[in-house]
Amino acid sequence: MIQLLNDSSDGDDTGFYLAVDVLGILKAVEAVDLLVKYLDYQPGFTGTSLLSKPAVRGLIQIGEAAIPRITEALMSGKSVLHEDDYWFRYNARTALLHIGGVQAQETLKRVYDVEKDERLRGWVERTISEINRANRDDHRPRPAEIKWSPS
Repeated sequence: MIQLLNDSSDGDDTGFYLAVDVLGILKAVEAVDLLVKYLDYQPGFTGTSLLSKPAVRGLIQIGEAAIPRITEALMSGKSVLHEDDYWFRYNARTALLHIGGVQAQETLKRVYDVEKDERLRGWVERTISEINRANRDDHRPRPAEIKWSPS
């Protein structure tokens, strides 16, 4: 599956989505680095929905085991796909929101303290509040059950 993901990242959208979904379902921790690399890869779609962010969905499915690498992406990561790293870091934040829990919240607090981009600072602040509310209500925000299939 990891090889399929590598092979698919250069134009085979169906293969990319399939590989990410399978790796997420299997909670394939060995795929975390590759999924983080493609945080801002949106093959065939645009928008902010999780449907258009396959690597984010895969990381969410893997869960807390992905948090350390997602943290690195937020703190110092740079997009390998685009010159501007805004969406790369925004999508890392989105993954942490949906993974939720204390570890994700603590990561976001550290990011907030050093973040210079005001757009991301605002998103991080709102995400911390959402996770805090979810922790207090004894549930985590969960991504919508999105199933993708090629048309």
